[in-house]
Amino acid sequence: MRSLLLAFAGAAALTACSFDATGNITASPSNPGDDTSTGAADSTSGAIPPPTSTTADGVCAPGTPAACDCPSGQGTHTCNDDGQAYGPCDCPEDPPTGTTTPVDPGTTSTTDTTAPVDPSTTTTGDDSTSTTSDDTTTTSDDTTTTSDDTTTTSDDTTGDPPCVQKDTEPNNNYMTANVYPDEMCSAPAKMLGGTLDGAMDSDWHRYHSIYPDNPCGNGNNDPTFDFKFTAPPGVRLCVYFACDEGDDDNEDLDCYDGSVKDDDLHSCCGTSSFKVDLNCSNEPNESSMVYFQVSNGPADMCSDYTITYDTI
Repeated sequence: MRSLLLAFAGAAALTACSFDATGNITASPSNPGDDTSTGAADSTSGAIPPPTSTTADGVCAPGTPAACDCPSGQGTHTCNDDGQAYGPCDCPEDPPTGTTTPVDPGTTSTTDTTAPVDPSTTTTGDDSTSTTSDDTTTTSDDTTTTSDDTTTTSDDTTGDPPCVQKDTEPNNNYMTANVYPDEMCSAPAKMLGGTLDGAMDSDWHRYHSIYPDNPCGNGNNDPTFDFKFTAPPGVRLCVYFACDEGDDDNEDLDCYDGSVKDDDLHSCCGTSSFKVDLNCSNEPNESSMVYFQVSNGPADMCSDYTITYDTI
């Protein structure tokens, strides 16, 4: 572009000079309509006229500006210090042509012209571009930085919600067992419920069984307990007995309906409903404390259950 401007400037310089009748070189206006009598700028066009005076042996007055032609309009050039020629033409910038110009590697430009996509250039999103070539690899911070807000996952948004406990917690051992109403053979059956929070949770409940000497009037001195148990598969119910009177080990049990007896713990355990006969040895009073333990829930799962207890 600079060489083209210099060529135009040289041509303009030649057209600004001519020979007079005596053979001397004189400066002439490059534009016939310019006012050459005063050397002042045309008040209507703003263009600078050529000079009207020269040195004794030069072509122009040093430092005097004059008009010159440019590819896109009119420019100016100034007489050199020796008065022998004009300097290069100072032309206005070329107007936009709507084409793509070379891009400085340190800048980014966008034009109206659509060019074929270079396979080595990948554009991601509106604001960031990653360019890879054999010589240079450029990665912007916008395309490689990941904020904590987009990668962090909190337990509150993705984790399972906590179990809604139907029973009073904590009740994870017999000393903190929830206490429920007493039961006797003449009273209606009673129900309790709870929730296991995963495989490690264990719930305890208790009530007092009142069974004095032949309270039901049916000649049966030993109580029979009927336990109705509903829970997800695998959840286990164990029932422990402690007689009100007699020695610590005087509980004699019979476990039915597939439940498993443990003589050391004085208990019967099962995963569904079952019945139990209790005999407090050598004691006319068969009253006892009855403890329920519910455990073995599925991992990572809330398991609701119910127990209905009755003396028959």
